[in-house]
Amino acid sequence: MSEFSSAILKFFKKNGLQPEDYLVVGEEIEKASKNASKIELASHVMKFSHSSSDGSNILCEPGDAESNAEMKHYISSETLTNRKLDYSGCAGYIPVFKLLMVDVGGETLRDCLRRGDSSPLEPFAKSSDQLKSWMERFTKTEPKKPPSAYKAKQIFFPLDDGSYHLLAPLFSSSLCHYFFEDINSEEAKEARRRKKDNKFSEHGFKAFKRMAKIAIGGSQPQNVSFLNSKRGGTVYLFNAEPPEWKDLKKPPLTEKIFWWNFRRFSTIDFEKYTKFLEEEKENNLEIRKKSHDFRFRIYHALLEYVENIYGFEPGWSENSSLSIAFKLWLDPLNEEFEAVDSAYNWKEIIAEEFSIIFYEILCDFGFKLDSSNRQFIKREFLDELRRRFRS
Repeated sequence: MSEFSSAILKFFKKNGLQPEDYLVVGEEIEKASKNASKIELASHVMKFSHSSSDGSNILCEPGDAESNAEMKHYISSETLTNRKLDYSGCAGYIPVFKLLMVDVGGETLRDCLRRGDSSPLEPFAKSSDQLKSWMERFTKTEPKKPPSAYKAKQIFFPLDDGSYHLLAPLFSSSLCHYFFEDINSEEAKEARRRKKDNKFSEHGFKAFKRMAKIAIGGSQPQNVSFLNSKRGGTVYLFNAEPPEWKDLKKPPLTEKIFWWNFRRFSTIDFEKYTKFLEEEKENNLEIRKKSHDFRFRIYHALLEYVENIYGFEPGWSENSSLSIAFKLWLDPLNEEFEAVDSAYNWKEIIAEEFSIIFYEILCDFGFKLDSSNRQFIKREFLDELRRRFRS
């Protein structure tokens, strides 16, 4: 008996059946298969607080946005490879849904059946015909896509010709549940407790500032979708306000302070870039373009920081410990530097310094560049400096 078949036996044992009684389990699977067409698996439920709404649900599978042109019209959670599906239908059919979601090593029974693997159900079928009928019934749980219900919430989006395009916003229950489980995992709870007690924790946790918590529909399974019932109706809203730019109180008087500030402003960008370099082993045009985009995001973060320094009174660098190259770069309106600027190759020096800092930060994140790559970073950033400062 396969590991999946054993998992199915354990599932029915939890529901009061004797795991050795294959015939009884087969009868239960037969009942479930006949009810499979009465539920709809979905990542986006039409009416979040009432799962049996007549509107159209959407099921976004991983990779749909790339392979299916129609899915490109949806803002979806299709990139979540380990997401959980919700279902729309009467609460009385929850056992059918739970059976399809029986999980072994991150793969569900539904995943097996969708790729044509009937082995998990074979020990319980009386005949090959019954097994075939189970396969057909259990794979008919996709959204039927009927017309949207007229009572559903709708947005009239104005078009250039004076008419309107009707939009029906769909709540991604799968995406919501992904964040819910991440925030409320036992590891995250323990890490937060240890942080509160000023103790070390091997597990980190994600902290979202100014996050709101609301309740939708409550926990009554007759009125809400399955996943929303498991959350007790809890939904987290993340702060989407634009960042508030805080002006620097004083300019960096040493190069050490300057680069420390840059590290602080660009930590997230470097973290994402390092993760990308570790995961992507191929070297094709698409990968090189993504790598280019990551690097230039870091370059622009540095240049934006420098532009903020330009707000200080010209001449502030005279009382600093900065080298002449940094003074020419960070305090360009100082009239005393005009004669020096034309005769001093400060851009080359700054690009060299930056390539060293770039290398050191990547090393701090556990990724090392070879010398040729560091020289490439230098040349690339030098070109960017020359475009910004054409004098």
